[in-house]
Amino acid sequence: MAAPAVLAAVLLTRELPRLAAFRPAAEAVLAASPAPPRWGAFLSCLSSIITLRSMMSFGLTAFIPLWLVSARGVPRSRAALALTVMLLAGAAATLAGGRLADRFGRRRVLVGSLLPLAPLIALTLATPGPAVLVPLALTGAFSIASYSVGVVMGQEYLPGREGIAGGVTMGLAIGLGGAGVPLLGLVADHWGVRRGVRPDRRPARDRGGPGPHAAGAAPPQTGSPDRSVRYPARSSPTRTKTTAT
Repeated sequence: MAAPAVLAAVLLTRELPRLAAFRPAAEAVLAASPAPPRWGAFLSCLSSIITLRSMMSFGLTAFIPLWLVSARGVPRSRAALALTVMLLAGAAATLAGGRLADRFGRRRVLVGSLLPLAPLIALTLATPGPAVLVPLALTGAFSIASYSVGVVMGQEYLPGREGIAGGVTMGLAIGLGGAGVPLLGLVADHWGVRRGVRPDRRPARDRGGPGPHAAGAAPPQTGSPDRSVRYPARSSPTRTKTTAT
């Protein structure tokens, strides 16, 4: 796991001088921007959206394999493969999300990527067999497509303070979303892994599922056992004697 991090550090160190030429001075950005920083919209709206999206994304990453193994009976290797498909679709969607944001606007891409998530999660839970990979991949794509869009929007809200905007959108907001995943874990422990993905607090008898006793099974008998039933007597082991010849 350390090899990718070391490779990324080497590449960044090599490219830093070239990237520094693209960074304008903060004073020039402040002078060219007539609008003041919009801290209220940045903190209350954009950061809250990023936090909730991160909580949902980390929750899916944590509970989708558990749900496939416990509720669907999928082997762990195939559950890991399904998670890989979801994450790869999300990685590819970040490139598409950036192009769409440049063409149609960042706010439209941000809202348009979040609206289909609830129907896609419900479709994932209802799709049987290997076909579940299709809505699962779409869920991963729509949930991760707006990551880079949110960072750029944060920098637009805070002109001249790109470092603070990037730190909040990529660090604080996403970290708070990851910290909220244990709350989903409490839901999963109390109502089951399926409830952690899609909340449903109704009792089993109201959902039409099996109640305390399975269908066709007799309820447990209480009180003293039935005296009319005769049980076979226990046979004691016989001992054999050996005589010396």
